[in-house]
Amino acid sequence: TNYTENKVIDGVYRYHSDGFNGTSVLEIKTTSGIKKTVKGYKIYLVQLLFGMYLNKVEKGLLVVYKRPKDFNTDFDAEQLQEFEIELTDYKELLDDILVAVEQFKIDLAKIKQNPFMEESEL
Repeated sequence: TNYTENKVIDGVYRYHSDGFNGTSVLEIKTTSGIKKTVKGYKIYLVQLLFGMYLNKVEKGLLVVYKRPKDFNTDFDAEQLQEFEIELTDYKELLDDILVAVEQFKIDLAKIKQNPFMEESEL
């Protein structure tokens, strides 16, 4: 699939993905902490799901590459994991993400009004 670099800037949110092909968002990550399933990559999944939401698409592709210990730059396909993501499979998680984003916006507005506010006041 031909992915091109993608940005969504809508005045409130900014999202940069590693690629977009009109129907799917691509996120590529490198890590030394390889997991067996996509559930182990929740932080990456949250980012991808929010990007899919902002791009108004139902499909995403999370690609995780195991970072070599010696930082060798030779590509090794054996170290690559690909997870095809369907937004409908993560509706509950996306709902949680959107609630957290709205709460963040509320908290940010409060802090802008009172920069010396304590965390306990939020």
